[in-house]
Amino acid sequence: MSLLTSAPLHLTYAGGLYDRTAPLATGEVRPEGIDLNYVPVVPPEAFWRQLKHNEFDVSEMSCANYLTVFSRGDRRFIAIPVYPSRTFRHSAVYINPANGIKRPEDLKGRRIGCAEYYMTM
Repeated sequence: MSLLTSAPLHLTYAGGLYDRTAPLATGEVRPEGIDLNYVPVVPPEAFWRQLKHNEFDVSEMSCANYLTVFSRGDRRFIAIPVYPSRTFRHSAVYINPANGIKRPEDLKGRRIGCAEYYMTM
């Protein structure tokens, strides 16, 4: 805590537990002047809980979720350029082995799906 403040700022953060955030979760790293309550939650659940219940002071949220609610006029959140998870989400295609797909060209004319709408952005 800084000498300029008399009490720490209490913040609750919800998000995934990653190599970049684990030191905050374990208390190995403590932000000066902040009493941080780290709530480890898998990202889709963190997104949903924050969007539905505005449950946390700070939470992980996908750019797609944020842009969707923002485009609908929801201004409850302010996006900041912090990326706790940096991974390419579309690095694989999973297939039913019984459907005869062996090569990428076998996907031509087939229907492809994804788990949720936000993954299409």
